[in-house]
Amino acid sequence: MRAHLILILLVLFSVAASSQSFEKMRLLLRQQNFQAFKAYVDNSYSKQDVSFTWELLRTVVSGYQEGMVKVDAKDSTSRAKELYLYRLNLITSGNQIIFYDLQKKKIDDRSYMTFETEEIFRSEKAMSDLERKFKDIYTVDLNYNDLFQNSIVYGRHCGIAGENPEYLQKLDVLLENQDVEEISRWLKSANAEKQLYAIRGYKYLASQGYKLSEEEKGLLTIAGKKDGLVSVCSGCTYWSEDFQTVLSEISSSSVDDLKPEKPREMYGIGLGGHSARKKSYPFTTILGMSALFLISVYNLLKYIRSRRHATGKG
Repeated sequence: MRAHLILILLVLFSVAASSQSFEKMRLLLRQQNFQAFKAYVDNSYSKQDVSFTWELLRTVVSGYQEGMVKVDAKDSTSRAKELYLYRLNLITSGNQIIFYDLQKKKIDDRSYMTFETEEIFRSEKAMSDLERKFKDIYTVDLNYNDLFQNSIVYGRHCGIAGENPEYLQKLDVLLENQDVEEISRWLKSANAEKQLYAIRGYKYLASQGYKLSEEEKGLLTIAGKKDGLVSVCSGCTYWSEDFQTVLSEISSSSVDDLKPEKPREMYGIGLGGHSARKKSYPFTTILGMSALFLISVYNLLKYIRSRRHATGKG
């Protein structure tokens, strides 16, 4: 009885502590002081109950940053020890938080994970200033769908099958078709990974004799001054890397490294971004399907034997 009571008290204490740390984060958000908020998030390793992880923190345009924070609440009663609870998107101007969207994870009846906004703040004047500055620099409207994106990955030959990421496949098609207009749109995007692919594309085009316009030269210079984290991959490894580090690798790449690759015969690569499978399948897919089939057969035979034993027929 005493052991059960102690366990209950420990769980209640853990929940209360988690709640305190989370409410502290929420309070700092509402105060809109970015440096104080960042210091609290960066020191989350010292908190035993809640951890905060920067998924994104990088330049949109000079003086403005976008950030994405993952919030994990540690639960001592859970075998996994962590439970992904919240996602926070924010935009800063200097030391001021001018936008944030605090989203709570939801699991629907079909076990799909979604995020539902629990609290949102937007400084209309500051955000209008950001939109105006973005258009002044890139001559296009700021597309908010390009912000808070961590699904676009910069890299080459990634995963078990060594496939190129979606946007490198797209870039190769654009280069083959000499579609400079679309590459220019990527350069003017608020998404840093798209801009890196555009910079890569322009470098290859220039090596093939393409003459950069003065506007393109200016935008490449501006984009090249960005900093912060981008999503990258190589082989089976995916991680966050500094924008300038990736930019340096592009700058030092040979023309052969930048040359568009022909899509593999088993894939139909289009600008829709999805790889359309044909009748041929990678070896790893065939192996996986075979393993699943053998496991199913084994379980079926095991079930039949157990039924026979239960009815006395074995």
